[in-house]
Amino acid sequence: MNNAIASRICSSPTTVIALHCSGSGATQWRKLGEALGSHHSFVAPEHYGCDSTGPWSGERAFTLADEAARTVGIIDAACGKVHLVGHSYGGGVALRAAVERPERIASLTLYEPSAFHLLKAMGTYGVEALSEIVAISKRTADGVSCGDYRGAAASFVDYWSGRGAWDALRPSVQAALTRWAPKAPLDFRALLDERTPASAYTSLRVPALIMRGEHAPVPTRRSPSGCPCCCLGHALQSSRARDTWDRSRTPTRSMRRSRGISPSRKRHIDEAAGERQIVREMPVMRASFH
Repeated sequence: MNNAIASRICSSPTTVIALHCSGSGATQWRKLGEALGSHHSFVAPEHYGCDSTGPWSGERAFTLADEAARTVGIIDAACGKVHLVGHSYGGGVALRAAVERPERIASLTLYEPSAFHLLKAMGTYGVEALSEIVAISKRTADGVSCGDYRGAAASFVDYWSGRGAWDALRPSVQAALTRWAPKAPLDFRALLDERTPASAYTSLRVPALIMRGEHAPVPTRRSPSGCPCCCLGHALQSSRARDTWDRSRTPTRSMRRSRGISPSRKRHIDEAAGERQIVREMPVMRASFH
């Protein structure tokens, strides 16, 4: 953690940590940071594989705890409790950080947290969804292992946002994702091999907002049989969890930068800070990459 971040979080009574999805970066949260303004100290650390952090060291097998270590360090440096916000992979990282420091968490705001390890304990639905996520994980890893980073990134983007989504991206964005692609297999492995059971999340006795997209792929989509978000919602019930879903998410919208959701995330953080609870209809979610 650099000195500027340390100084900022130590001087503010309230800190918000926002964790981006795979293939994205801190700029994903620009609108949220603007919405929060000066009311909170806002930090958006970047994961391994981003230009600002560089690749994983390779000194051992990569885990979600390794990714969460940077966030845990920020939590430890904060003067008070922190609000954690996470999207997809960032949601998985947020959960890992939260179970490591449950007493330091003020609230959780998660959009489609990729808690894929929970699928293993979800019966028939879990088998179907797990098979799908393992398949895209293997396809991405195969592309990386043979040196086709661009092909791996294209497969990743088209899986999460629909066929043709990759071709619709600007060349500069394609280039950035191609540079990031070698990290993708590590993200999948970390999420799938995570060992935290659903029961462990009951220790997070904090306000929690969990959001889902109606048109997301099977592993994160609303289903009568459940999904990781449902499983988390049940585990967090004693923690005052609120679970809602976004009816308007579409594959084309999911490739845009996050804009519409920022007011709702801000509202949840403000309400959690004041220990108020309220359930509202969510606005359009315009996410970036998973």
